Amino acid sequence: MSSEKLQVQQSSNNIVDPPEESPYTCPVCLSWLKDPMLTSCGHRFCKNCIESWLERESSCCPIDNIPLRSDKDIFPDNFTRREISQQKTKCPNIGCNIELTIVEMESHICPFDLTEPKQLDCTFFTFGCNFKGNSTEEIDRHSSENIQQHLMLMSQAYTNLNIRKSSSASKTEESKLWDPPPKENDTSTDKSHELIRAMYERLIILEQRTHEQEITCRNLRKEINELKTINQTIINDTRQQFCGGIYIWSISDFRSKLDTMIKDHNKMYYSEGFFTSPFGYRFCARLNLSPKNPDFLGLLVHVMQSTHNNCLDWPFNGKISLTIVHPMNSYYNIKETMMTRPDLEAFQQPHKLMNPLGFGYTEFILIDELFSKGFVHNNCLTVKIQVQTV
Repeated sequence: MSSEKLQVQQSSNNIVDPPEESPYTCPVCLSWLKDPMLTSCGHRFCKNCIESWLERESSCCPIDNIPLRSDKDIFPDNFTRREISQQKTKCPNIGCNIELTIVEMESHICPFDLTEPKQLDCTFFTFGCNFKGNSTEEIDRHSSENIQQHLMLMSQAYTNLNIRKSSSASKTEESKLWDPPPKENDTSTDKSHELIRAMYERLIILEQRTHEQEITCRNLRKEINELKTINQTIINDTRQQFCGGIYIWSISDFRSKLDTMIKDHNKMYYSEGFFTSPFGYRFCARLNLSPKNPDFLGLLVHVMQSTHNNCLDWPFNGKISLTIVHPMNSYYNIKETMMTRPDLEAFQQPHKLMNPLGFGYTEFILIDELFSKGFVHNNCLTVKIQVQTV
């Protein structure tokens, strides 16, 4: 038997080791055979032990170095498996007299098992932190979450150390003529002082890094919000540019806007710009109280500047439809269609962002009719504008 190559592993705390020279002992892990396998050369091993051995060490038997192939020379030993399952042993815990099979021992929860997992002290235990954790990960998490508390403990320890040093120094000055010189220098105080200073500096660095990370995260959130705004703007511009001259204007918070226009008759609300085609004319809609009769709402359109204005034919010639959309029944929609008049200034090429003269109806609908016929739904008024070139 090649004892130099065998790897000895400790058995589980809850499983009793097999007797020495037992036929049910794995020669590799020296514990009870688990999922026993029989080799063609007549030796028994745990399934994981022999497979790991052949993969890691060599393709030979650990006992007699006979070449083995995992697909042809290793077989499940069901007879030994049944024999082991019938072997009963006593629970290793003092006070427990239950006899169990090896299979039952693995899942046995003994009431007499008084062993407890060893807890780890906090790194700052010497400075007064009494926290205990079950793993190094828990200790590290505690240290990162309680930097301020550890900083205060270290500061307090540093202050107490300085007080003791001052007191000790004054007493030494008073009695130095009476005391004999020390046999060797006591450097424990200096070492404690250096340790506290090193830990204090480390905490300051960690706190600074945390602050820098917070600033970085805040800047990233700001950039993300800006990118979201830019992305939404691009989506809106793309939707308006490829709408084919049909624009749906949803006027939210309509009652508040109406109150504002009633208080100030010069107040006007404009829609976003929309295009008749991707490279065509650009228009917007306008809503305001009629200057002649404030009981009516006026609805008009304005020609706007676009990137390709110089490539278009002026004045604009086409058909414009304005519709107040009923939210429940399209039968009640109020629609007006009109042809443009090239002689009007409203359809000439704009030299500013928007042509100041609009075209439409200054008295399109009675305000009372909007509410009595249910055009305003969930405080929102919907207007449809369609512009077609001719």
